[in-house]
Amino acid sequence: MPLKRPSETSIICFFLFGLLPFVYLPVSQDPELTLRYFMLTVLLVSIGILMIFRKLPITTHFWKEPVLLTFGGYLVVTILSLTKTINFGDGVYELTKIMVCFFFLLLMIQLLRNRPDWISKLPLFVTFAAFAFSIIGLFQFIPMIIDTLSHGTVFAIKNNVTSTLSNKNFFAETLVIALPFSVYTFICHKSYLRWGALFTAIISFLLILIIQSASAYFAIAIQIIVAIFFLFIYRKLFRNTALFILYKTRFLVFTAIAFLIIPVSILVFFPDKIDYSQLPRKWVAIKAYVKAPDKIFEKDNVKNNNSVYDRLFLARNSILMAKENPILGNGVANWKILYPKFGLYGNNFMSVGTLRFEHPHNDYLLVLCESGILGLLSWLAFLSFILITTVRNIKKSEHPDIRILLFLLLLSLISFVCTSLFGYPKERFFSMLLLLCLTAIIVALKETKPQTLKSSNKIFLFFSVGILITISWIHLERYRSEIYVNAALLQQKKKCLFTNATTNRKSKKVLSK
Repeated sequence: MPLKRPSETSIICFFLFGLLPFVYLPVSQDPELTLRYFMLTVLLVSIGILMIFRKLPITTHFWKEPVLLTFGGYLVVTILSLTKTINFGDGVYELTKIMVCFFFLLLMIQLLRNRPDWISKLPLFVTFAAFAFSIIGLFQFIPMIIDTLSHGTVFAIKNNVTSTLSNKNFFAETLVIALPFSVYTFICHKSYLRWGALFTAIISFLLILIIQSASAYFAIAIQIIVAIFFLFIYRKLFRNTALFILYKTRFLVFTAIAFLIIPVSILVFFPDKIDYSQLPRKWVAIKAYVKAPDKIFEKDNVKNNNSVYDRLFLARNSILMAKENPILGNGVANWKILYPKFGLYGNNFMSVGTLRFEHPHNDYLLVLCESGILGLLSWLAFLSFILITTVRNIKKSEHPDIRILLFLLLLSLISFVCTSLFGYPKERFFSMLLLLCLTAIIVALKETKPQTLKSSNKIFLFFSVGILITISWIHLERYRSEIYVNAALLQQKKKCLFTNATTNRKSKKVLSK
């Protein structure tokens, strides 16, 4: 019996969510971002060639979709702002990342429309990726837990629990965005996999609590508020679905108690074993800045030695930068070059120059600074059309499971929008990948005329593959350059340590004499 050949959608899902979560090589400046984008580009080239040989039907009428049109508009504005880029290599690389995302979104919409059965399978693969990230994160917790229990040291989360996502905040934000996918898998899948999805959702929620990421907490809170509001407004649409249990008072009380027991138990049983000082310090700083906003940017203020001040100061510099070129911005990849010219002061880290920022920790400010008002409006229009299309699809859908899927994808979109206010999920690989996947599902579910799926355009495929081959070469060169830079920085660090050690030995000899 001949083996059934895998579909393009299955290849993509296995590659992105079955393989890439484990890709993490600490040989470059960013151990996961550049390499993963390069691998995604190679995947797109391979799928494009496969589609040419298999002669699959495609549609190139993407200008009829507002979501794709606005994303394309953002891409065009980015191309225009490239003319102002100071470091042209960095600018081209950032532009190619956006181009890869556009081609991936276009491809996924096409594949999901051709194979609608994969719309309900895709959340399962995202759940597996979340499971992989969570398990790796748990293994990173083990040494800290052992040390706390055996030596009585305080359990503090810094940057030692990151899974394969480079930073604890990236880790928490990715789990928040992926959480609705796991919930859908648990609710709507009937096999044993649903219990694995429940386990993944619980572990993800626990990790989000323990990591203490303020942006993740904010996103979770807004998710809950939006969910309550939406389920109340559109309660008639969910009466015949599995979510109808949410309207029962007993279930709501039980769920609320269960969610409260977990954090309260941690606080009660381990009051002196876990460091919770990070969040209270931020809250104290926020209250102080609200009471005296005119003293926020005073020079050499010891009270400004906190991350809240960093965010406020970066936002201040970003606004000043945006005012210089408000229409098309200051150029792609220029924020990290230009922001110091507006001053660096207010706390010890900035005054001495021990920290080097590459992002204002706000995606919207970054887009405004580098691509101007036109870029920001096109990006906000893209997110808005996803939101509008999702709500419309929920109202029109007659399938209960699809309504649940769309509702949960709406919550995932909300979490991306919220975390973008305090972080940069748009600039990270997996958070952006999840946004594109949920967008593809939402657009693929939109009602379309059958004839649009039967058109064939090989010229567009050849053109796209040619561009992607060029982009893959750019990403490969970028990855190689980062490896060399990382090696140079390590050697510099070793030399500094050796010099300091030698100086200390000489100082001790002098003192002994």
